[in-house]
Amino acid sequence: MAGCNRLGVLVFLVTVIVFVQQVDKTFARHTFVVVPEEVHSEGVRHRRASEDNSNDQGSKPQVKSLRIESIINYRYAYPMVYSDIVNPANVSREVTFTADLPDDAFVSGFAITIKGVVYKAYVKEKEEAKRIYQDAVSQGRTAGHVALSARDSNTFTVSVNVEAFGKVKFNFTYEELLTRELGTYKHKISVNPGQIVDDMSIQVIIQESSNITTLQVPDLRESNELLAEDNSENRLVSKEFSNGHTAIIRWAPTPDEQREINSNGVKGLFEVRYDIDRTSQPNQILVNEGYFVHFFAPPNLNPLNKHVIFVLDRSGSMYGHKIRQLKEAMSSILDELRPGDSFSIVLFSDTITLWTSDGNVVDADNHGEPLNPLVIAAATPENIQAAKTTVNAIESGGGTHIYDALQTALRVVQLGHSSPSNDLASQPTKEPMIIFLTDGQPNGPNSDAASIINGTTSSNQNPAAVIYGLAFGDDADFNLLKKVSLKNSGFARKIYQASDASLQLKNFYKEVSSPLLSDVTFHYLENQVDVNSLTKVHFRTHNNGSEIVVAGRLVNSTDVTANVTGFSVSGNISLEAYPSLEVTDYYPRQQVMQNGSQAAFMERLWAYLTIRQLLDLREQMDNNETVKEQALELALKYAFVTPLTSLVVVKPNDTDSATDLQASSPLSGSFTPQSIVAHRRPQQAVHMAMYGMDDMALGRIAPGIMMPTSLRGRGRARAPGRNIGRKQPPQPAPNPHAAAILPLTAYSWFPALSIDTNVTLLTNGVQETFRIGYNETNTAHDQCVSSLTTAEAHCRHLPHCALPEFSEDINVYLQNFCRIDSFIGVCCPDSPIINISTTETPTTA
Repeated sequence: MAGCNRLGVLVFLVTVIVFVQQVDKTFARHTFVVVPEEVHSEGVRHRRASEDNSNDQGSKPQVKSLRIESIINYRYAYPMVYSDIVNPANVSREVTFTADLPDDAFVSGFAITIKGVVYKAYVKEKEEAKRIYQDAVSQGRTAGHVALSARDSNTFTVSVNVEAFGKVKFNFTYEELLTRELGTYKHKISVNPGQIVDDMSIQVIIQESSNITTLQVPDLRESNELLAEDNSENRLVSKEFSNGHTAIIRWAPTPDEQREINSNGVKGLFEVRYDIDRTSQPNQILVNEGYFVHFFAPPNLNPLNKHVIFVLDRSGSMYGHKIRQLKEAMSSILDELRPGDSFSIVLFSDTITLWTSDGNVVDADNHGEPLNPLVIAAATPENIQAAKTTVNAIESGGGTHIYDALQTALRVVQLGHSSPSNDLASQPTKEPMIIFLTDGQPNGPNSDAASIINGTTSSNQNPAAVIYGLAFGDDADFNLLKKVSLKNSGFARKIYQASDASLQLKNFYKEVSSPLLSDVTFHYLENQVDVNSLTKVHFRTHNNGSEIVVAGRLVNSTDVTANVTGFSVSGNISLEAYPSLEVTDYYPRQQVMQNGSQAAFMERLWAYLTIRQLLDLREQMDNNETVKEQALELALKYAFVTPLTSLVVVKPNDTDSATDLQASSPLSGSFTPQSIVAHRRPQQAVHMAMYGMDDMALGRIAPGIMMPTSLRGRGRARAPGRNIGRKQPPQPAPNPHAAAILPLTAYSWFPALSIDTNVTLLTNGVQETFRIGYNETNTAHDQCVSSLTTAEAHCRHLPHCALPEFSEDINVYLQNFCRIDSFIGVCCPDSPIINISTTETPTTA
């Protein structure tokens, strides 16, 4: 697990870790335990595994299935994880679900299903969640509490005791907006079930607004460390394309294929890389259900000339491997400088020195005298070679005077701005940027965080340089570097102390080394866009290979026009946005709003981006309460786990009657799990396995929310299988799937039912009872949207469209649920289902 922390951007990790532990039978029923984050270390896990082995009295729990379904809707990713684990022993066992998330992802749902009962986690304000958890524990009720301790905390762990011969199902979702880096979007999934799994698969569905031009799935990488170049193709992956802008990637290794990869089970990084056509629509506005998102990545711009100030830590803690990796990285980075660029090198420990282009190293403390102009060098081959010689001679030793190092770098920025002569390029408008690397905590004068942050920000004026912070290793003060960078228009990045650290540094420099525009501002018309809803609209720089994203709420129509201004190598420019494009919602709905309604993907994208930016602003403003309240309100409304919120799951008092499980709205103050139950008679209830995260995450039949029969008001759901209108076809339509219809008893997930059985669903906290419809006429009712095909579909009674596609997987059916008055129905395709064929094949590179 520790290896996962070596990734520059932490990847999604699904690991089912089995801890074998005999538990007193009187305390073994469905006990939820959330493992504290401070025990997430290899040492603790090894110790626990050793203890478990000593207590092993039978077969260990088995991972029967591990499925990951990820939908990427216009760069907004929604991964869903399903894991079924059984305990074959005659004693209870403890099973732990662990997921490591990308740094910028928000958990949006978690549920555990035991004995057909779902225990769903709710998002609450962090202190309130802790109170609910503590109250439940004090009352003897089982509870779980999951919280993020910091913005960059990304380990999610829940343990549950599974009784003898029992089964548990974990369902987990998170959401993130994929960022474009070095010209591609990368969706990373790290899989480590710890054993061979009978049913293991990953499916990634990409829906984009422009043609997908590049799509690559490299071989599974068994190490988390970066590779210099990987152009391999995973032979076990299948790809399907449709309409040029839709792709489906499937990976489902058989047990034998898993053993070929690793005899102990698959352990590696699954990655999907893709990009889209940017020449036809480089400045694109997408509209969906009252919200818009503006993607900006104009091609064919020449990079600005830049002045790069490298501020490098050479303190004693850099001794050994780290200083060697820094030297190796700097040798390559210096070669990346272009003619027209200039550069400077500041070396710091408890003394600050500067390299000069004549090959010397001078003391920065020159007793009030102006800096030597030679501390700024043109990026000529001769100067680059001289700088390499100096960097290779760096020796480590001394303290970590971060304040003085940053102040010296800002003096160099001012010098470059006021003296664009000497051996520098003649153009005075060079984009200044500071790349600041340290591996330790600040010490010496002005070593407190406030002095460093405020002093740096106040000195960084006219011109203001972008500051990028690099925290090298675990001992660096990443939070400090993040605040300094955010306040100075940049960002901070962790460099993990591993054999690939040099490559991490090189890749980071490539991300920021080609600024195309500076002072980028987005302008919108007030009669089209709610200006108070807009996310960030001013950006200090736009770098080659990246993308700027702005989102907001529309006023009345779907028309959005925009103007983007900035400074390019040719001077001031103004770019008009293309006409807005209304896009379809190919996104799994879930119960996300406090009032029980649903949100389309673009509304969630807007909320996600707004919360992220508010959290960044809160850090810049020293935990400003107003900003905190705004972020908290949105996080609670859209059910995102953030540093301000937590997940809490409380098991109700033990009961044998499903009707004792009370459903509640998130506003009610009661947080007992919601459920869907099927009734034979009023006094007898049978739990159905058609709910929980499968439904909540995929927006199929979510606890507490039902697919609407019509849409009223902006922002309501348009989910798969939803009735689109109330007008019915004039004549009953034949069912093209009649030959494939199965009896409902063939459905592995369906309970034993009789003809007079009703199905009771909890919708918006109210129980609704639906009939099965065995004796109803086979009629095509309202038009709907099926997940099985792009062809037209209509709602039919479930017995008349019980397709084989639904028989084994409840999730497939739930994507296509619809209602017919008082009957439960299914969105049935009007024509036979045909697999997607390859109509346009993107370049695989």
